[in-house]
Amino acid sequence: MEIFDLGIAWNRESDIDFVKDLNDYALREGLKPYLMHAYNFYSTLKDIIEDRISFRVFFNRTSSDDSTFSVLADLLKKKDIVFINHPDRVKKSKEALRSKEQYGNDSFLIQEKILPINLGNRPAWFRVIYCFGKIIPCWWHPVTHVYDVLTVKQICTLGLDDIWYTTKRISQICELDFFSTEVILKNNKRFIVVDYVNDQIDMRKKSKFDKGFPDEVVEKIVEDIVLFVKQRTRRKPKRWPIELE
Repeated sequence: MEIFDLGIAWNRESDIDFVKDLNDYALREGLKPYLMHAYNFYSTLKDIIEDRISFRVFFNRTSSDDSTFSVLADLLKKKDIVFINHPDRVKKSKEALRSKEQYGNDSFLIQEKILPINLGNRPAWFRVIYCFGKIIPCWWHPVTHVYDVLTVKQICTLGLDDIWYTTKRISQICELDFFSTEVILKNNKRFIVVDYVNDQIDMRKKSKFDKGFPDEVVEKIVEDIVLFVKQRTRRKPKRWPIELE
């Protein structure tokens, strides 16, 4: 059996650069990656079933509504494979979202238009990425959808420490390794979570896509994912501390 350090399944064109960056960086770090796309899906599936190939770590970047890849997670769960975002935990988070949508029109739920305060001539609306214990917050403009890095200095100066605690608490609840959440600061100086958890983050770079994440954020995430895989490959599990980027 041939064992690959990192298997990546993907099916969205917007993921091309992110997957390529992951693949290239993994190779530079001495790892053995394997990419699974529509063109090689069935041959790969056959090899997995017949125990010709396996993976130490698997990262599923396919959308949940793609029937082609729907059997993949259940098959791999039967193997001795570490998942980046275990499919059972992903399912638990999407079921919570569906429940919210299903009962969204019931009278006992009140919907509120939430307006953020302005900080430094920009709305206090933030998209925060959680990646193996590290918390990477970004400004996000609700009208232009443009991202900018939220620095540690800005967090301290503007009193935004609760972003750290809010994201940490969400990670404890959803138990995912890699996700984003969306929080805003209201007029009463209280943080409100407006998008609980997104496990399929659009990782396009700002240099190529105006509404993408800053390049340094994407590059940092690529490095952290590969670092996690290296730790698993060495069979020395590491406890990932919560860090503020």
